[in-house]
Amino acid sequence: MKFELPAVGGLAALVVGFRLVRDDLEPSSCRVCDSSVPGRVNAIDGWFREEFKHSDTGPANVVSYVLAFGLAPVSAAGLTMLAAHAEHRDSEDFVNVIAISEGGLNGMR
Repeated sequence: MKFELPAVGGLAALVVGFRLVRDDLEPSSCRVCDSSVPGRVNAIDGWFREEFKHSDTGPANVVSYVLAFGLAPVSAAGLTMLAAHAEHRDSEDFVNVIAISEGGLNGMR
């Protein structure tokens, strides 16, 4: 248990740090889809992309982050704690939340 909390804290710092510099490491747009080179995208794919592409992706981005990094981990922790309480294993709540945190942060790298 003494190792778990620093490990989760370090993993969280690593994930947040990567998220802060990610835009410098990854391209901000698709090199294939947003290419101005003729023939890079076929006519069918180009038509669907132009018809369904939203110009303002901000709201979708916010909803995505809220669901992925807010609602999903909170509901996973809540349901795990509920299951532990149903089996009268209330003392395992902290360990279960730490395990869920590790799994979630490890999946975000």
